Amino acid sequence: MISTPAPPRVASVAVPGLGLAGLLASVGLGAAVALGWLPWDRYAKAALLVVQYGLVLPAALRFRRAAGVAGGEPFGRELRYAAILLLCAVAMPLAAHLGDAIYSGDESAYLFQARLFAAGRLTAESPAEVAPPRVFRFQHHLMHEGRWFGKYPPGWPALLAPATLVHGERLLNPMAALMILWLTWRIGLLLFGIVVADHAVLLLAASPFFTLSCVDYLSHAPACLLLALALYCLLLAWRGRHPARSLGGMLLALFLLALVRPYVAAWTGSLLGLGALWLLRFRWRKALLLAGAGAAAAVLALFVLLWFNKLVTGAYWPHAYALYTGTREIAEVSLSPASLWRNLTTLTAHALGETLLAGFPFLPLLAGFAVWRNRRRSKVILLLAALAASLVVAYLAQSRSSFSLVGERYYFETFFLMALLGALGWTEFWAGRPQAARLALGACLLLQMVLFPVYGRRLLDAHAPSRQVLRAVRELPLDDAVVFLRNSVHFRAFDLNPNPPDWRRAPLFLMADPGPARRRDVVCSLGRRRWVTAGYDDARGVALVGAAQPVNCPRPGSE
Repeated sequence: MISTPAPPRVASVAVPGLGLAGLLASVGLGAAVALGWLPWDRYAKAALLVVQYGLVLPAALRFRRAAGVAGGEPFGRELRYAAILLLCAVAMPLAAHLGDAIYSGDESAYLFQARLFAAGRLTAESPAEVAPPRVFRFQHHLMHEGRWFGKYPPGWPALLAPATLVHGERLLNPMAALMILWLTWRIGLLLFGIVVADHAVLLLAASPFFTLSCVDYLSHAPACLLLALALYCLLLAWRGRHPARSLGGMLLALFLLALVRPYVAAWTGSLLGLGALWLLRFRWRKALLLAGAGAAAAVLALFVLLWFNKLVTGAYWPHAYALYTGTREIAEVSLSPASLWRNLTTLTAHALGETLLAGFPFLPLLAGFAVWRNRRRSKVILLLAALAASLVVAYLAQSRSSFSLVGERYYFETFFLMALLGALGWTEFWAGRPQAARLALGACLLLQMVLFPVYGRRLLDAHAPSRQVLRAVRELPLDDAVVFLRNSVHFRAFDLNPNPPDWRRAPLFLMADPGPARRRDVVCSLGRRRWVTAGYDDARGVALVGAAQPVNCPRPGSE
């Protein structure tokens, strides 16, 4: 008797079909947003997440069960090379195209302080000392007791300063991203082997959250690099490779991190310190020595930060952050239960959703899978998981929006840990199924590649106003003039400060427009002879520059 094969079950056909439909829907939605046919709003983001988790994820799970276990070689070094190529192909040209354009006052403040350091100065002369002080507003800048400076710590501006002399400051963050890839690969190789290391760097570079966040002037990329270096040094000590030297390197990296982003250093440094003490738990003398050295490094970092605050503000306290808001406390951070709950249900929920979308498909699920499977076998994985989640907890106290363009930038410093844990979860989930793993990775890369033009367009649109205005202003055949920048929907004039430290000798002085009634007084107070307005036409996407207007200022001593 000849048996006939049973017809395929409906689920075995329908579920992969839904997965393919999900891929096509994601590509179509991303293309429509990138081309400007659909807005990139909460509805489009929610639809994309529903497609990924409602269609593609069930199909992937069904595909894994159907694939069975088979032999075969895993991916080779082509993954790490693909990661490097992808990062360079996206980040470097985009950074070169953006030039000195900015999208936030944070970038402008960092650059202004870097120009001060490059000129051998800590502060510039405050224009508010010679003009009516209320007319000046530069976001995240202070004009205090005759001094003009940015409110941020000195670490990142000090790194930017040499690059400003050769106009290479825009390339520092992409270069830091390449070094983060290398350190991520080294950490993965040290802990989990070459297969996980190769997957980790690809997951990192294929993430718009990582790659597109490394083309701005913000301090997150160098902070991430220093944190990765500190973790790598700790792991080298854990493996017995020059423990004293490695732990010293960890403390040095954390000290430098405190000068770049003190809040991040406090949270992540505490966890790394606890990890180092656990490493030395049976050698109490060395543990006490490390604890003392760590405390000394923390005190030294605090002293340097307060000393710098005294140099620029004239006092150790209040901090420049507090002076900027006119208080004695740092207003951005609040630990009240009501504020924490409000942040959790609004800012944090939104930030997690944005990062989930811009990160890598199913990365939190893969990382959680890796932690759960290895929770009793590896304390190091628990340390990595605690570090990865630390900034989410830390920024619950941050009561103001970060104004991020791609994911939540406050979580950037520990994202490489999510990539490492996600790569471990990926290799364990697809263990023994190399062909299925290749197809699944290709599908996830397709899901992610469609988001690069979406977020890339958003980056370009956000930088376009300042880029267009700066280009138009530099083409003006004027000197001894004040350029009054006018606000529009997409151009915030008070975010932009391209003025040099010695602004008195510069041909142009740029500032936010105080209004027609005050223009003449400001021009005369600054010792200039003419003014011109500049702004951005939101509808046409071009800069608008008015005609130069001469001003007859009274001579000193005249009535």
